[in-house]
Amino acid sequence: MSSGLLRCFCFIVYLGMMGAVGFSTSSDDSTDRYKGQQKKSDLYEDQLDDDPFEVINRKIFAFNEVVDGVFIDPVANMYRLGVPDDVQIIIGNVLQNTAEPLIFVNDCLQAKKNRALESFCRFFINTVFGLLGTIDVAKHLGLEPHEENFNTTLKYWGVPQGPYIVLPVLGSANPRYIIGWVVDYFTDPFNIAAKQADKDSLLYWRTSLQIVTTRANITEDIKNFRENSLDFYAAMRSFYKQYMDASHIGGGKVEYTSPSLDEFMFDDDMEPHDKKV
Repeated sequence: MSSGLLRCFCFIVYLGMMGAVGFSTSSDDSTDRYKGQQKKSDLYEDQLDDDPFEVINRKIFAFNEVVDGVFIDPVANMYRLGVPDDVQIIIGNVLQNTAEPLIFVNDCLQAKKNRALESFCRFFINTVFGLLGTIDVAKHLGLEPHEENFNTTLKYWGVPQGPYIVLPVLGSANPRYIIGWVVDYFTDPFNIAAKQADKDSLLYWRTSLQIVTTRANITEDIKNFRENSLDFYAAMRSFYKQYMDASHIGGGKVEYTSPSLDEFMFDDDMEPHDKKV
């Protein structure tokens, strides 16, 4: 083979190799982009499965935002900023103590003997020695409070939470939570005792304080979500789902992390559904 033909052959081989490398790189880039799009698509499909009532949920959510802005948030801020910290601690202790009998019942329903004993002891100690629950004496003795309700009991026995729902005024929920709340209301020993004593006003006061204190405790979270999330509804939905997913099979305080804003960011050709707490 002449040197000219040899150089020509080598040049053709070189071009072929460079083309293969270029195609491979382009293919890898396309594959990575496809995988990224697919991941976002899968995330979005999961959101659709979790929130089949999104259209009506968003409308109720918008209504709740008005109610929260006009009534609940101002009252919660007045409580958070106007009530002395020591008084807030006392109110929190009393609310926790009135919840202990219901926690005890659900500890038993979940066959958690040690937890049930802790709940019983906490209620007895704080009621007798803690001035009717105003002082958390049991906590100083090493008996930390924990949370249980019929929603977590249903979860413990494998009942799924179901689709995301937004209730008027009450906010984020799901079918399991709603069933749990109804059962808790009618089986809560505190509620039963108050009704038998014809003290319905105690129920109203406790419920009102629970709403205000809960809202006051998450004021900063709500503020951060509003300011930083691209879709406040989606941020609250993710927040609630994480809370429900984490909710104390172990019986302790619920730990959660704020949802990443990346979850609510899409490329121009991947618009959110109906672009949804």
